Amino acid sequence: MLSNIHVAASLVSLYLIFNKLFNFNYIIFVFSATILTYSLIRMLSFGSNRFFIRRFYIKNKELIISLLLLFFISSSYSFIKLDILQKIWLIPFFLLSFFYNLNIKKIPFGKLRTNGIVKILIVALVWSGLIIIIPQLQGFKNTQVLFHSIFVFIYILVLTMSFDQRDVLIDNPGLKTIPQIYKQHIHYFYAFFGLILIGLSFLIFTNYQGLLISNTIILLSIGLCFNSDKHKSFYYTAFWIEGLPILWLILIKLFV
Repeated sequence: MLSNIHVAASLVSLYLIFNKLFNFNYIIFVFSATILTYSLIRMLSFGSNRFFIRRFYIKNKELIISLLLLFFISSSYSFIKLDILQKIWLIPFFLLSFFYNLNIKKIPFGKLRTNGIVKILIVALVWSGLIIIIPQLQGFKNTQVLFHSIFVFIYILVLTMSFDQRDVLIDNPGLKTIPQIYKQHIHYFYAFFGLILIGLSFLIFTNYQGLLISNTIILLSIGLCFNSDKHKSFYYTAFWIEGLPILWLILIKLFV
């Protein structure tokens, strides 16, 4: 549960970095819905989860159910208070999250998570949607907003690849994740996406401090992801790499 809160805090951190308008109700919705979604995904994936995660959920079942109920109420109430346009645009992202781990064999997209490449594209798309597209619907035709969306999409793609790189031994070979297919050349992906992120950062962050901090975080992210492998501990990715957006926000608030 704490790791899911950590993920939600990272998502909210990226929202606060890329959005000038502070929408408290939307932040509550995103935070609560993220914890709820990630908790349900993990509970539905006990077969592939690490033993200590499964054991924790079973041992603390009553507490977890109570917390999930609380987050469900919180996300539902905050969703009701969103404007109608945001609610409509949230539907496709809700459906992607719903089918992400739902196993229905009779339909071709029954379990999107079983395709390694599609899986990380969905995660990156949903995160960029929640962080940029939904909050900035009114200005989406603006080139700056488009750059923000592409930046967040690629940045989440990079972070997610590190998780697949860590899990290369425990993932089903049929999943065909990028590290499974290109394990000898995965560093080229990180280098390529890192260059794109640095290039986009010059178009997004207009002041020197923001640009310096952002490029430092990009280089740190690429470095940590590059070194993520099957020998690293679970917490290397689940805490340090996932926590990079939180560090980013702290540095932005302190120095920009």
